[in-house]
Amino acid sequence: MQTYDFMITSFLIMFVLLVLYFHQRHLPIERNRAFLNLFVINVLTMLVNTLVIYPSVHPKIFAHFMMYILVMIYQILFLDRAYQFYSFTAAFAPVNRKRQRIMQAALVLGFLISVAFVPLDDLIEKTFHLATFHIWQISVGCLYNLFFSLSSLFLIRKCQGLESLQVLSLSAANVLIAFGAILRHFVVSIPFTDLIYILAIVILYFGVMNPDLYISKTLDCFNLKGLQTYMHEQYRKRQRLNVMIIAINNWHGMLALYSRDYTTKLLKSLSHELNDHFKKEVVGYINDGRFCLLTTGDFDFDQATRDLMERFKEPFGTDTEIYLTCRIVILKKDVTITNEREMHDLLDQMTHEARTSGRSTVVEVSDEDVAKYHHHLQVEDATNKAIEYDTIQVYYQPIYSVSKKRVNGAEALSRLIDPELGFISPEEFIAASERSGTINRLGFQIIEKVCRFIHDHDLKALGLDYINVNLSPLQCLNVHFPDQFFEILKRYDVDPSWIRLEITESSICNEDKLIKMMNQMVKKGILFNLDDYGTGYSNINRVAHYPFSTIKIDLTLTWSYFKGENHFLPHVIEGIQGTNNAVTVEGVETKEMADALIAMQVTSLQGYYFSKPIPADAFIQYLQSRS
Repeated sequence: MQTYDFMITSFLIMFVLLVLYFHQRHLPIERNRAFLNLFVINVLTMLVNTLVIYPSVHPKIFAHFMMYILVMIYQILFLDRAYQFYSFTAAFAPVNRKRQRIMQAALVLGFLISVAFVPLDDLIEKTFHLATFHIWQISVGCLYNLFFSLSSLFLIRKCQGLESLQVLSLSAANVLIAFGAILRHFVVSIPFTDLIYILAIVILYFGVMNPDLYISKTLDCFNLKGLQTYMHEQYRKRQRLNVMIIAINNWHGMLALYSRDYTTKLLKSLSHELNDHFKKEVVGYINDGRFCLLTTGDFDFDQATRDLMERFKEPFGTDTEIYLTCRIVILKKDVTITNEREMHDLLDQMTHEARTSGRSTVVEVSDEDVAKYHHHLQVEDATNKAIEYDTIQVYYQPIYSVSKKRVNGAEALSRLIDPELGFISPEEFIAASERSGTINRLGFQIIEKVCRFIHDHDLKALGLDYINVNLSPLQCLNVHFPDQFFEILKRYDVDPSWIRLEITESSICNEDKLIKMMNQMVKKGILFNLDDYGTGYSNINRVAHYPFSTIKIDLTLTWSYFKGENHFLPHVIEGIQGTNNAVTVEGVETKEMADALIAMQVTSLQGYYFSKPIPADAFIQYLQSRS
């Protein structure tokens, strides 16, 4: 009766687990197939074990050959279950055909050892003893269970893409099976191996598989982690993917206009429609109003696009019908992508461009786009390396004072020359630094080099009164910036009046915080310039709220005026002068431009007419040559 108690308990647990498993949506990936194989083999092993127990209790009812066949089937399933458990672990590791063939050979060897134990003539002469044979089978089975579980534990070190809980659960399940194999070898009378395996499967289901990790419960489709997991496996197997992104336009406006509950209902409705329409594809929600379709098979992008466009002509919602528009980003499998990070970042970039650049409704990713992305990665790596080793250089561009009729200032500009990529534009490496979160470190490196330059040279004798240093928008939001800035000035014994900080229009976002930071530093002698005026949306009335001493007009406005493309420049200069701010005009390239701007009574001029940005030594020589 004790034997059947174990078996009934095991079957009940398996039934509950079976209901839970098939109630959830699962990714079509190897680990899920391996888990299902393990599940099925375990059920078959338990069923055959039930059939084996009855003739072992009533040997006279069954022929010896029948008992032998049943036990042999059980032994094959018993060994295969251990192998399937190993295969589940291997689904997380890099593909290794040689290792796979070795483990399969070990499994076949186990089958042969089991069969070879009883000679055929003994079986024909009915000298076969089931009990003895069963004990031998248990010994072989336990040995192989131990072998496969220890192999799995060794393989866990090579598994990829696992969280700490998943590693712990996979290890615990294998340790449990190893312990059960050893215990079963010494306790032959109680068939608890099935129960041990079920407990291990339960650990795997909730600790490793856990569908909740990969599914958006609110939308009933795969989430970003699920999509990344699917991508990871396909690239691990060197498969290529067809991808389609459906991005709802003006999603942030939708969130502001409607409640979160309502927008969630809209997304859930669209999710169900996508799952119903694209049954063979993996459908998931990324974020920011974007759904993603993935498949390794053939995919008719044209038909799918037509279907989606037709659907978006109809209203969405139930209580309030609204019309949505979308952008579709297509990436076909013939475009070379090597990993899921590259795929995710590239699709993010392309979706953003599609939404903001006014490109057509359907945008197809090309090899050229991939090449640009790779270049961005190279720039990011080069930038991080340059910041790590402090190799960003500082160049200086002269600023000409109209009233003093000489160069009396300079702008410090960062330059990156990489050994492999060569010259990298500031726009590229500063953007890369902002993406990687190293912009504050870069900014302080530039400030320190400028302070060292001021400390090491007699700038008064060279005719200089100040040096402008640019701040990024992120530096302006750093509450610790003022303290760290003045600490550097103190270290190099630099008076605050020597440095003027330049802030671009894009930095004017958190008004209260920025004004507070600026006023704090102005009290200690720092002057602020507004850089690139004319490229953003700030008007002169808004700028007047900030304690700027100088407003610099961007070179694009200067060039367009002198090309006859606009007539705004004189009015812009006049408006700035009305606020009692000094006016510096950038982009001065000829004597005619300089004379015209001087006639407009600007304060300072900057541009290639005076000099392009040059290294520190060349800048000193430039100043000495003009003195």
